[in-house]
Amino acid sequence: MESAGRRLPGAVRVVAIVLMLLVFLFGMGVAYTLGFGYDSHAYWTAAHDLAHLYDRPPLARDAYLYSPAFVVVLWPLAQLPWPIFALCWGALLAGCFFWLLRRLPPFWFVPAALACVPEVLTGNVYALMAVAMVIGLRHGAAWSFPLLTKVTPGLVGLGFFVVRGDWRRLVYALGTTAVVVGATALIIPGAWTEWVRFLVEQRASGAVAAILPLPVRVVGGAAAVVLVVLAARRSHYWMLPVAAVLVSPTLGPNTLTLLAAVPRLLDARHRERGAEPSQRVPSEPTAARPGEIGPG
Repeated sequence: MESAGRRLPGAVRVVAIVLMLLVFLFGMGVAYTLGFGYDSHAYWTAAHDLAHLYDRPPLARDAYLYSPAFVVVLWPLAQLPWPIFALCWGALLAGCFFWLLRRLPPFWFVPAALACVPEVLTGNVYALMAVAMVIGLRHGAAWSFPLLTKVTPGLVGLGFFVVRGDWRRLVYALGTTAVVVGATALIIPGAWTEWVRFLVEQRASGAVAAILPLPVRVVGGAAAVVLVVLAARRSHYWMLPVAAVLVSPTLGPNTLTLLAAVPRLLDARHRERGAEPSQRVPSEPTAARPGEIGPG
């Protein structure tokens, strides 16, 4: 990643740094307006009222928008008092971003880390999604996390595996998601039906359109498809988080922190170039005999 950064023209590097600083400044303004733990408090609140997960409308404070699976997994941690939960959650997100960015040279690390600070303060799940994208390159099951939270960014991973003909990882992604759905359906029966109804109703009410207009979604979706195809066919893995940003249900400074996955994905591509063929992420179904595609 360091050598790639140095190959960029000076003007491009300056623009990139300025954009990251702008994301930081704008994101801090949003975080100040919303308040510390705006998103994480919604998760904490939902875990204390599993019987009424989707009573609040999408744009209301403490509205819970994700699948029942996420809150079930989070339930043990949410039994902590809110201040302690908020600190633990923020530390988890900060740790994720540090892992994603730690190989960057200081010239890139500092502005990139600053751009992620508002996300840590508000406590959304983008850091975890970025980690899932990196891990999901070889372990398809990791894509179940974005599928069960933001939904549409998770489709990026499924499309990536389909285009590459990587059926084993696709099965792992879908199978893991199905197992999680089945297990949580036993814990809180009826919640999955409520979530699906909630998603349909919020679309019909125009709440989603109020965040991102339909024409923007269409253009973003088309661009994301192109990026996924290029990522799959040419092994440009860094395009996956870009595609995920384009199909995200909302778009803001926090959404852009999905791009924190880019350095790790660039490293994966560079390592693959020097790896033995058997160690590479397969790009074609004929690249290996059945059963030799690799771990899910």
